[in-house]
Amino acid sequence: MSLEHVRYQRAKNYIQACTNGPLTYLRTLKNASSFFYNSFTGSLRWWPISWAEIQWHETHVFSHIQDPVERRHKGILEYLLITNCEDLLLDTKFQRLIKHVPCMDEHTVSLFEMYGSWCHSIDWIPLYPDHAMTTALTEKLLKVYGQRLFPWDHAEARPASDNMRELCQLLRDIWIDADQGYLPGHTKAYLSRDLDLYDKVMSKFNPHGDQWSNCSWLRQE
Repeated sequence: MSLEHVRYQRAKNYIQACTNGPLTYLRTLKNASSFFYNSFTGSLRWWPISWAEIQWHETHVFSHIQDPVERRHKGILEYLLITNCEDLLLDTKFQRLIKHVPCMDEHTVSLFEMYGSWCHSIDWIPLYPDHAMTTALTEKLLKVYGQRLFPWDHAEARPASDNMRELCQLLRDIWIDADQGYLPGHTKAYLSRDLDLYDKVMSKFNPHGDQWSNCSWLRQE
């Protein structure tokens, strides 16, 4: 068994999903996943399922996506905050380390390491700065399957505090190579497929479509 296969299978252990039957939501961490997962399993009473239980050919699988580099910034910060190690960001030796570590935990693992080639089958919904816009787009997909809608609790979106925004900006400054203007080669290589996927989704997704069939990046043109 190859190391890549072992890592791929290990990644499946922490993937969370929920479904109502026709629709299945993948909880992609750091992509507003707590807000949407809690909304679906709470207000809409979707039931949690494991990765192995997803019926890819019988259900519409969707998730949310953002710039993979920005997701990694937020994922690193999440890991440091939950381990009470955010002060390390001020240490120059740690800054050099964090700049060259491709992945720290499930918050920063690449989409392709988690989902493999299924990334191309997921109906990705971009995250926009306007949270209400993202929920409105999500509703368009829910309406296709007659899903009961409800008022979204935007307070659950947990906007970043000033301190978190400052720390996230510090991470951006650390990771950008001052001389070359890009992430270190191996870090960029680790995220390369995610970056390509994100660019493809953003180029094909139409946020102004009147219905989901005119929005989805998977639509036939």
